[in-house]
Amino acid sequence: MRTEHDLIHLLDDEPPTPSAVDIRGAITTGRRRRRMRRAGFAGATATALAVAVVVTVNGNLFAPNPAPTDAAGPDAMPTSCGLADLPPVRSKQVTATVVTGADATGRYLVGRTEPVAEAVLWRDGQAQITDLPGTGRSAFTDVNSAGTVAGWRFAEDGEPEPVPFIIQQETVTPLPGVTHGFPFAVNNSGTVVGESGGSAVRWSSALDDATRLPVPSGTQRSSAVAVDQDGTVAGTVDGKAFVWRPDGTGFALPAPDIDGTAASITTVSDIRNGWVVGSASITGRPPVASSVPDVLESVSVRWNLGTGEVWIIEESRLVASAVTADGWLVGAGAGATAPAMVAGDTTLALPLPAGSVPAVDSRYTVSDDGHTVTGLAVDASGTRVPVVWFCI
Repeated sequence: MRTEHDLIHLLDDEPPTPSAVDIRGAITTGRRRRRMRRAGFAGATATALAVAVVVTVNGNLFAPNPAPTDAAGPDAMPTSCGLADLPPVRSKQVTATVVTGADATGRYLVGRTEPVAEAVLWRDGQAQITDLPGTGRSAFTDVNSAGTVAGWRFAEDGEPEPVPFIIQQETVTPLPGVTHGFPFAVNNSGTVVGESGGSAVRWSSALDDATRLPVPSGTQRSSAVAVDQDGTVAGTVDGKAFVWRPDGTGFALPAPDIDGTAASITTVSDIRNGWVVGSASITGRPPVASSVPDVLESVSVRWNLGTGEVWIIEESRLVASAVTADGWLVGAGAGATAPAMVAGDTTLALPLPAGSVPAVDSRYTVSDDGHTVTGLAVDASGTRVPVVWFCI
């Protein structure tokens, strides 16, 4: 489950992502412009910074599934969060570790080391590096509640794409049906989704060959970045947020209006219990091939697959990247000065270690119940450190 990673490259010194369009800097610039333009009312009540609408596609409600169930309101959201220590990886070559995924309970965390990218698994707070076949960089991307881990490793650095792996009961197995690819998410049923050769793919299990998810005719690039427990897959198709039902049929999520203009780019970062979270941006020109679009303005978006509701969150309030089973959002808080959890009009700030600031490229994860959150901070020495919050 990723933060806009299907369209946004991470920093140059990090492992590559599947995107052919690098718009990270463009979206960052767009957010900065928006914060400057709205600085006069940045302190206004949060209710003025969120808009919910119901959208139809081709005259019909776009909802393919029943509405998310057991959706708790803001009153059920945690009221405080405390910091927890995440044991570091012990190695002379490791200066930092980054959490990139977590299971639905928060018991398992996965990620990689820096600057030498090695795959890391934390089980009940204990870290271990797993040696995947190959000599190049590696990383774990996601883990389910059984401890099944999805990850990748380059056979050697310089290869265009890595080899995808699945790790079950400490047994490392290449995911079948492709020679290279990025597995991005795994659900509790063992379904894995990702990208291979510029196409969104799904492995129904660790034993099943990858299958390409169907896309509209003329599609140039697609990526599957998240999978719900019922098998619903979320990702992007040519810069548009896209969802595939468990039977493989898919549709584009509706692009919301931003200040009266339809968003030209939409992305997905997470899906949980029928809630999809991502972003929408207005661009001066659309991305073509590997060009960088001129992103003018950007907002966070939450789509409800059951009701068709589209909730727009001004990024002066939250840059959302993860969602709980109840639809609460987690991401970078107001002005990117602190992480936060948001539900309706309620905002819960997540404290940072003393002297730390949020990492610009932090990927946030959150458990189903919202009680365990992870992110990334930069301490006073400039070292990137993983952060874990336990919320009550």
